[in-house]
Amino acid sequence: MEPFFASPASYLIVAFAAFFCAYALGRRRGKREGFNEGVRYSPLEMRRQTWERGHCVICGAEALPSKERRRENDQESLQENQRENEQESQQEREA
Repeated sequence: MEPFFASPASYLIVAFAAFFCAYALGRRRGKREGFNEGVRYSPLEMRRQTWERGHCVICGAEALPSKERRRENDQESLQENQRENEQESQQEREA
């Protein structure tokens, strides 16, 4: 009777099994590393997108306005207050 590892086919089977085991282990390790990298990277990416778009990518809330926009909003609210005061004073005059 001839030994099992004597034939070239048995070497191919052993080589294929070793390759398959190494591939499976490497794939699992790569998935784990990729997941961990994604967990570390995602908060940074979400912050970048929030700043670029001007609103939160999760909830849609508006980001803090820029200085120019705050000035515009302040001027608009000032004008609204002046209009309201004028309307109130006209109503007082009419009464």
